[in-house]
Amino acid sequence: MGLGLHRDFDTAVKAMTRIGQTFEPVATHHATYDALYHNVYQKMYGRLQPLYRAIQRITGYPKLH
Repeated sequence: MGLGLHRDFDTAVKAMTRIGQTFEPVATHHATYDALYHNVYQKMYGRLQPLYRAIQRITGYPKLH
């Protein structure tokens, strides 16, 4: 949009994205998914917070309210 290649956000999204493969969770893997979420992903997000804040300070994105 910034370069004038697309008239609006919706048009840009439609032009630049597509649905590839769809993956459904495997019910028998619930314990693994749960352990990954609680023991890895939640901690990873917390540890990346300082980097997310640095990106925001450097780029101004996302704009904070």
